[in-house]
Formats: sequence, structure tokens, C-alpha cells
Amino acid sequence: MILPTGPSGTLHTHLDTVIAVVCSPALDAVVSASADGSVILSSLRKRRPIRKIDLQDGRCPVTEMVLLAEDHLVAYKQEALTLEVVTLNNHPVSKLKLEDRLSLLRL
Repeated sequence: MILPTGPSGTLHTHLDTVIAVVCSPALDAVVSASADGSVILSSLRKRRPIRKIDLQDGRCPVTEMVLLAEDHLVAYKQEALTLEVVTLNNHPVSKLKLEDRLSLLRL
């Protein structure tokens, strides 16, 4: 598959710098996180926001994210040392307090 050399669209959903983005064409989902702590789910095809994802420690920014095939978001907050799992329908699943920082988040 050949990817385009430039952006094919722009999402205008955050008021602060975007620091993490993850997308899934299969789920028609783009999840973006900004420095102000907001996390927003958008439609990849329609290029419009769908909903805000509410995570605990809301003002602490998400630094890494992984989107799972079964429509769960795993979010890592380095400042708070937490891993949090929520559904894309904004239902909390799990939260884990870590003792050390992660250097890489892959699932």
C-alpha cells in the first residue's frame, strides 16, 4: 500500500498542542490527546469529533496510547504513572498505578 506524502485531512478538535494520536481504519476511529489533558475520539472517514473520552486525572496529559481491535483505548500518563483502559463509548474498564515510567507502550 502506498501512503500519501502529505496530510489528506485535518482535525480541528483541540485547544492545545496534540501530543499523541492513534488511529484504526477498521474502527473508523482517530483518538487524539493534547497537552491540556483532553482526549477526543473522531471519525476517520467523516473527519469530525464524536466524543470526548473522560479519563481520571483529567488535567494530566496522555503521552502514549494504543487502540485495541475490540474498541478499547489503553492510555499511558507518564506524569501520573498510570495506565488506563476505557472503551470508545467512554466506559472505564481498568486503571493501574505504575511504580516506574514506561519507555514503550505496545500491545
